[in-house]
Amino acid sequence: MNLKISAFALIGLAACSPGSVNNPDGGDPGNDGGPNPDAGTIVTLDPSAMEIAPIAMAIGSSNQVGVAYFKNVAPTITDAGQQIANYEIRYLEWQSGAVTIPSEKIQTVQRVSGVSVAFQNSGRPAATYLGGDSKGSLYWLQSNVAISYRQTNGSWTEEIAVRYSNEAICGNPVSDVGNVVGLHPAIAFDGGTTYVAYRDVHFGEFPVGDWDGSDLELVYGSPGAWTHAPVICGGNDKLAWGGHNQMLMVQGQPAIVSDQLFDSETALGVNVNFTWRRSDGTWISKLPVMQIANTQVGPSFAYDSTLGFAVAAVDRSSDTLFFSSSHDGIQWTVKDPAYQSGTGGWYPSVAVDPSTHEPSIAYYFCSSTPGVSEGNCPATQNELRIAARVLGNWRNIRIDSQGGVLPKLGFLSTGKRVIVYRHPQSGALKLYVDR
Repeated sequence: MNLKISAFALIGLAACSPGSVNNPDGGDPGNDGGPNPDAGTIVTLDPSAMEIAPIAMAIGSSNQVGVAYFKNVAPTITDAGQQIANYEIRYLEWQSGAVTIPSEKIQTVQRVSGVSVAFQNSGRPAATYLGGDSKGSLYWLQSNVAISYRQTNGSWTEEIAVRYSNEAICGNPVSDVGNVVGLHPAIAFDGGTTYVAYRDVHFGEFPVGDWDGSDLELVYGSPGAWTHAPVICGGNDKLAWGGHNQMLMVQGQPAIVSDQLFDSETALGVNVNFTWRRSDGTWISKLPVMQIANTQVGPSFAYDSTLGFAVAAVDRSSDTLFFSSSHDGIQWTVKDPAYQSGTGGWYPSVAVDPSTHEPSIAYYFCSSTPGVSEGNCPATQNELRIAARVLGNWRNIRIDSQGGVLPKLGFLSTGKRVIVYRHPQSGALKLYVDR
């Protein structure tokens, strides 16, 4: 049986109807049309079992692979006997076949709402997450945009970059009131400037005012010197912006993909939206890239100077994995099914091969039987796979026959693929790299 999955890691997962079966590479391994296994190296980075919770990966200029992830630790027992779950946000680094920075604690938190990691120009990592204090809330024990920077001595220094909804001014009374900010954060660097995109849910309580009225916002600068800016204000339109944010710096400007999460923190994500800041500081309108009924854990995002922007997302309502790309961020290709057979395409992560400029998408294959629900994937069938586009066709490749959830895919400068992911039963943190 699969482990419990964090509500914020996998928002609103449900059993779904079967998708159409017309992918010639989508069958079971060993059957006609099944994916060929890949010859790579798999290592276990952290064997400790835990709740399946988000992970983040970044690849540095020296091909160092940085990984930030959540790990269960002993709960806190209150004076009233209440048990409060605790999680450590941890970081480790892998390079050239070995772990070069063993797992170290960044911070301990009680609320899980995503983590993101990136390398600074110095080569040192920084991570962002929902951190800080509760401001008196009994539920939101963390409620701020927190950024931790790794120092040369190996310690981590936390900086609170956003505390309140009125720091990024939208100009309406719903958006500019509240104190729960920092959900689904995404971090990137441009020179010495830190950028973090995040979701502002105001008080994090009411379906319409807080969740449907959420805003996508941006903070940028450096410790002690932050600028706050709205990106998409949802206070008036009630379209629940800012779910599952992914951000990249492209041509010196932040580009963001996200989905929409209505009514609650455990809502089903819908649609994939894109926006990009122009050099004059204005934003490309909130362009819909894909209309999707259930985005599961949200979209994945990459950029290549030849291919352009690359987006992958699964529609969990049909178990179809889609891909779309754009050269300018305005005109997008029709969404292309990279996988649509049985139950799978889950938790996609897209990256672009720097030599061929073609996309690859890591995903979890649950079962050859359509309509299998989360937690019921047969251990004899589930796999970690890659869908690789070759001459316009998608080839599905088996990576790990034990499966792999929440994968993060990237390419080293050598052209080798690297994937960080969790074992679907134990929650162990694993890494795959091409030989």
